[in-house]
Amino acid sequence: MSVLVLIELNNGNISANSRAAVTAALKLSGTVDALVLTDNPNNSNTVAKISGINKVKFVADDSFEHVSSEVASSIVANQMDGYNYLVSGSSTFSKNIVPRVGAILDVQPISDVCE
Repeated sequence: MSVLVLIELNNGNISANSRAAVTAALKLSGTVDALVLTDNPNNSNTVAKISGINKVKFVADDSFEHVSSEVASSIVANQMDGYNYLVSGSSTFSKNIVPRVGAILDVQPISDVCE
C-alpha cells in the first residue's frame, strides 16, 4: 500500500496539519510520498526534510499562490496513479480539495479521522 500526502504550505512553511497527516500516513504504509502544489519550487526542499517521506512530488506554477479548489483537485487526482490512499491534514485547504478529488476518482473520502 502506498500513500500520497497532500502538503499544505503557509508562507513556504509546512502546516502543522500536514505534519500530522504524514504521521498518520506512516501508520498506513511504509511508503509515503508527498505532493506539494506551490508557486515556488524551492518549497519542496523543506518538505523533503520531513522524516518518513520517501519522495516529494511537486507541481510548481506561479498561479498556485491563489489556486482554485477545482484546479488543485484535478491536479491531485492526476497524481494518484499508483497510490492506494490520499491523506491530508484537517484544514480548509484539504476540505476544499479532498472531496473533489474523491468525486473525480469516484471514491468516497473519509474525513476527520482521529485514529
